[in-house]
Amino acid sequence: MQDSAPLSAQAPPETRPQAVRLLSSGQLIRISLLWYGLQFFWASQQQIVLPHRVEDFVSADQKGFYYMLIKSAGAFMVVLTQFTVGFLSDHTHSRLGPRRPFIITGISGGLLAILFFMFAPGYWWLFAAYMLIEIFINAASIPFQALLPDLVPEKQHDRAGALMGLGNLGGNFLGLLVIIAMPFLFGEGKPMGPETLLLGGNVYDAGNILFLLPLYILALTICTLIVVFSVNETAWAQHERERISGPVFRFSLLPGTLVEFARTGRTAVGSIVRHYLSLDFRTNADFKWLAISRFVIHLGYCTFQAFVAYFAAACLDREGWLLSLGLTPSKSLLKVVLPAMLLFFLLGGLAGNLLSVPVSARFGRLRTIAGSLVCAILLFIPLIFTHNVWVAVGMGLFIGMSWGAFIASDWAFATTLMPKQQSGSYMGIWDFTTLMPQVLAPMIGGPLRDWIYGLQARRLAPGLDPAALPEALMRACEAPAYQIIFGTIIIWFALGIWLLRFVRSGRLPA
Repeated sequence: MQDSAPLSAQAPPETRPQAVRLLSSGQLIRISLLWYGLQFFWASQQQIVLPHRVEDFVSADQKGFYYMLIKSAGAFMVVLTQFTVGFLSDHTHSRLGPRRPFIITGISGGLLAILFFMFAPGYWWLFAAYMLIEIFINAASIPFQALLPDLVPEKQHDRAGALMGLGNLGGNFLGLLVIIAMPFLFGEGKPMGPETLLLGGNVYDAGNILFLLPLYILALTICTLIVVFSVNETAWAQHERERISGPVFRFSLLPGTLVEFARTGRTAVGSIVRHYLSLDFRTNADFKWLAISRFVIHLGYCTFQAFVAYFAAACLDREGWLLSLGLTPSKSLLKVVLPAMLLFFLLGGLAGNLLSVPVSARFGRLRTIAGSLVCAILLFIPLIFTHNVWVAVGMGLFIGMSWGAFIASDWAFATTLMPKQQSGSYMGIWDFTTLMPQVLAPMIGGPLRDWIYGLQARRLAPGLDPAALPEALMRACEAPAYQIIFGTIIIWFALGIWLLRFVRSGRLPA
């Protein structure tokens, strides 16, 4: 790393963007394809692999603390990685362009970290492996997401946003299919294979986790190869690279790359921090308010994610639903009810993504975002009060449709508002608005649940220990708690809609 002459005098030659031309549907699909692999991995990893791997090494009375520890540390690593890599990829030069070297390195390192995670022999080895997963996968994710503002003409942002949303939800959909299939493949009564004995635990809870390893490798490798070899960053670029004058930091971070950025601090880290502190959100107020609105809305969505399993167990008649299907309720089949519900949510999301393009073209992105959230609020009301699984599934389908339209339009709108020469940095900020709600939502909902549960226990079972109630009575105490927690989702969504009033633009350009 060195202090050097101005970049304009020494920078490698860049391909100057040609006149704006629209991308074909195939090109838009290839740009967004890695979403399928990433979300397929995260869906099953977060729902099955991480919780059960933690349980392999800690006792039942400690798993809450150690699970929170690994998740919180992982969230910190995500923030650090996203802000750092977002900035560095904005200032990287290579034959492949600024983003693809990070995608290649991130996914390659991520696959090795996943392998390490699967075979970790103890909790702290597992902790280290999970930190590496978060670092490498997110080092690929942010540059990948920045491909959209880099390469897609503004007129096609809605279509590209919808395809990104399809990949996001489609990957989750495939991950949930695997979750549903595993109890039938390795469920109760099935022989324990050597992989289950290796990992420890019972058949379903251990999840025959190694069954997922080749699926992760195939999904991430195939999607990455398609993006790397079929996307041309230099030929499709929609804007020129930022020109830097004055002293710069210059170094090679990855093979075949050159990173150059203005020296605004004594160290490279100081310069990166100064960069983020100097971002002018007064002149880009629409992005600021859209990001704040998204943060609040995702507090509602992450509340749904964090507590939907508990809501389903406490508030829905899962046993009666399985009996109506001719199935005998068992521990494994009861666990299938939740992913089955979420599948319908994701199916609705896929439909909502497709509908978002014509709706945004007709009414504008801002009205599409607000309208989809209003619909979600109205649909959450019957969901909160029902005990019927089929009603919950139906509401979930249409809530998913509303959510799909929201994420596609919100993504496209943000992409349009981002300064194109700083899209990696802004994409790191944009992802921060979805990451922190994942941390805060359980911190808000958890104590609220415990407080309401304690009140209900004292009312329904005075004199009994709230921690030792019979199962039926415990569910009766829990149900109002999760209904109220789901009620807070409506509050977050409504507040997010109100914040959108500060966003002044929103219709598609002519």
